[in-house]
Amino acid sequence: MAELSIPKRRRAGLSLIQRLNANSANEILSLLQLGVEEALSEARARKPSTSFSDIPSEEVVSLIESVAELYKVRANRDVSVKDFARNVTDAMGEIDEVSLRISESGREEFESKLALLLGAEELSVTSKAKSLAVEDERAFCHARIMTELRPVFTEDAEAGPKAMVMVHRLKVVYHSADSEHKEIYLVLDADDLKTIRKQIDRAEVEARSLESILPEFRLFGGGEPESR
Repeated sequence: MAELSIPKRRRAGLSLIQRLNANSANEILSLLQLGVEEALSEARARKPSTSFSDIPSEEVVSLIESVAELYKVRANRDVSVKDFARNVTDAMGEIDEVSLRISESGREEFESKLALLLGAEELSVTSKAKSLAVEDERAFCHARIMTELRPVFTEDAEAGPKAMVMVHRLKVVYHSADSEHKEIYLVLDADDLKTIRKQIDRAEVEARSLESILPEFRLFGGGEPESR
């Protein structure tokens, strides 16, 4: 049994690798070197080239999206490109869809082309960086602060509230280790908001400081958004 399971939505895209010749495989690799978004943009914009003459642009997009997802999967595994390509080939040889399945006679060629497509250094670095950024027990997803008033009643509730308390509820949504979305709620007061703001300001200053001493490295997760 194969070590990997290929999602159904990616099987058709990966199966297209069988139809690539040497020129089209290298052209796909060149697109992947641009990064996922630019590669998809280029694939949608360009007219079919000589090497893609028999592959509609929407199928090229599907192929790029499917291979790009493999980069994300490999980023979380300690495995070489060669071994990973073999694992994917094994999985594609066991899928239910006969028309998309990799035949035994086509295994070697498919694996070789896939290994080539997994060799885009730009996408490998980006995928690994994004994987490391969220490699923790809990990864932040999004947050929201809701401000509300809570009435203070005395023993005679019918007399109405005698005061109001302003509170802020911080909702934090995160990805757990099992990839599920979970959330927690924290009650904050005005001083707590100031504390959080102070910590955020300090973190941004520290990030800019680190960026200034690491000019020779591409920095992910810093003060400026990653261009790719």
